[in-house]
Amino acid sequence: WEVDPLTGKGPILHVKEFHPTDDWYGLPRVDPAAYAIDRHNAASAHNKALLDNSGRPSGVLVFEPIKGSNGADQSAPPDVIKAAEKRLIETHVGPTKAGKPFVTSGNVKWHEMGLSPKDMDFSEGKADAARDICNAFGVPFVLVVPGQATYNNLREARLQLYEDTI
Repeated sequence: WEVDPLTGKGPILHVKEFHPTDDWYGLPRVDPAAYAIDRHNAASAHNKALLDNSGRPSGVLVFEPIKGSNGADQSAPPDVIKAAEKRLIETHVGPTKAGKPFVTSGNVKWHEMGLSPKDMDFSEGKADAARDICNAFGVPFVLVVPGQATYNNLREARLQLYEDTI
């Protein structure tokens, strides 16, 4: 970008906050909000994947004991359990794989685990992340997070945004 050598003016305005270890670049407002932004995006991706997969939660693999040569019940060998755990992690861990059915063979059963309506209340987690993001940018969360505003606090929030941030 071109900068006037006499006045130092250019097409970019560098707005910075105080940063105790970097007085040249300062502290951009997005840095304190970065974790909340990542959390909000991850919650959105996970929730969409869960809804895409019929809203089903994960479950547990149960290896049924088998009768050994001496007639006693034997568990599956450790290498079989490790291989099943590795396959389960590869195919079912992460936001894009939430709620996928697990296909297996042998003497293994899949037990689905249930979620209560409170566990499915993922919107509260997103609202919490949105509050953190709003706080970093000086925007009252009442203006952004749905369902938080009343007529009185909305008027006060607009005034606060104008007087304190703008």
